[in-house]
Amino acid sequence: MAEAGDFLATIRVMSWLALAYTQAAQLHRAKLECLEGLNLVEHIGGRTFQAGYLYYQLFEVSYSWNQLEEASDSLQRLQRIAQDWQQVELLARGEICSGRLALARGDLETAHQALHQLEVLLEQEGFAYHAPWVSMLRVQWWLARETWRRRRSGQPRPCSPWTPGIPCAKGRC
Repeated sequence: MAEAGDFLATIRVMSWLALAYTQAAQLHRAKLECLEGLNLVEHIGGRTFQAGYLYYQLFEVSYSWNQLEEASDSLQRLQRIAQDWQQVELLARGEICSGRLALARGDLETAHQALHQLEVLLEQEGFAYHAPWVSMLRVQWWLARETWRRRRSGQPRPCSPWTPGIPCAKGRC
């Protein structure tokens, strides 16, 4: 029994290390840490919610590298673990990742659904830690929706001081 507890503690530390590597932009090291942690999870029979945090970090790495299929695979595994263990933190992260991935793919409907699910989850659970993500995802969704509408209607994009020299509604910015 103590050996299993040691493995679980090691897996938790490995997920923290992966987070630290990700935040330090050492994505290769983060990915290796996650894969080693997931091998350890397999070694103990694959029954710990901590694997969800490892998949979350794998999502972040794949998303950062624009490897959207790998990010999607990590997200699906994260969401499955979150559901199985009913971990509110992982459920919230899953909705955030789902929204971000959908926006990266241009899937506004799925992004909107993820945003709504995140709002419901945070309200239901009183879990305020991820509340800023609601605003960030909503703004990103609004911007993507407006871009899509402008493209569809043939309207030129508005001028922006951040993109000088690019043609816009007034000719050139």
